[in-house]
Amino acid sequence: MLMKANKKTWLLIALGMFILVVGALLASFNEPKSYSPYLTQSPSPTGSKAFYEFADKEHEVSRWTAPPERLPDTSGAVLFMIEPYYTLSTEEQRLYERWMEQGNTIILMKQNPTGLFDRKTEMLNQVEGQSTATGFGGTYEVNVEQAFRLLKEDNDEVILKDSYGALVVEHSYGSGELLVSMSPQWSQNGRIMESDHAYIMEQLLTRGTEQILFDEYIHGSENVPTAFTIYPKWILVLALQLLVFAVLWLWYKGKRFGPIYTPRKYAVRFGDERLHALSAWYMRGGFYQESVDIQEEYLRRIIERRYGIRQDKSWSEIREALAKYQTTEQQKRWKDYTEGLDGSNSIQKSDYLKWSKKLDDLRKEVEQS
Repeated sequence: MLMKANKKTWLLIALGMFILVVGALLASFNEPKSYSPYLTQSPSPTGSKAFYEFADKEHEVSRWTAPPERLPDTSGAVLFMIEPYYTLSTEEQRLYERWMEQGNTIILMKQNPTGLFDRKTEMLNQVEGQSTATGFGGTYEVNVEQAFRLLKEDNDEVILKDSYGALVVEHSYGSGELLVSMSPQWSQNGRIMESDHAYIMEQLLTRGTEQILFDEYIHGSENVPTAFTIYPKWILVLALQLLVFAVLWLWYKGKRFGPIYTPRKYAVRFGDERLHALSAWYMRGGFYQESVDIQEEYLRRIIERRYGIRQDKSWSEIREALAKYQTTEQQKRWKDYTEGLDGSNSIQKSDYLKWSKKLDDLRKEVEQS
């Protein structure tokens, strides 16, 4: 009967798990696909698909997904780098600079371009928000989310600025140039039609005379630098050697790793064999009263240790002191269990098991309280 009940329980559990899995799968199918921000294939409000498709109607555009060393060996091309997901390494920046020196243009749009291509910014007390900017031969209303502006360096040309400083600057690299903008959100699907963002993005597109590329390599999570790409190989080799040496040294010293086992003698008060021997000796000798006295003494001792009630008090006094810690039901049980202990001088075999069981129950209750 019990086996049938267990089988039924397991069948219900399995059925419930199956329903949960099927429900989760059905719910996942109905969820809209999520996109990371600034991707040119993303139709979400944070994507740049609208800007890419607009550029595709007017120019020859394509997505670039390869590392910078494989950029086309040409001139007159434009590469849009919209909010890179990671900080470019020094080597990557040098490769991009070399490509610009061949006569190409990079348009870097990043919320905080500090450090990229040696760019610097200056902090302002101005609160970000709507601003009037001048540049590209006109005046535009734009939304700026930063409380800083681009710092103009030597050989820089300010392309777009507001009353607080530069918003877009241009720096020459050989026959090419780098345009740095601190507002990549102007290219987002949900923001490009706000204010005059679309007009400014259109002006940036006119920089391309040949091919326009949108860099998606900088949006690949697999391209984010890791410890294996940041540190020189000799450091990684040295670290591996030190790790192997440490393992071998610990092995040589006899160190072992694993679970901690508590010796049995520390987990039990007496060994089972000793308990059996003592109980058999008391039974054969008829020392029932002595056995109960020992159990009673131990119970008094743990009561004193737990509640601070002296051992030499009578059981009525002990019950009175314990009453404030107990429920009415517990008080009644303690009275039933301990009445007769103070005056008992001789216990027969028939009563021994009853008293032993009562004292053991009280001991467990005190130890667990």
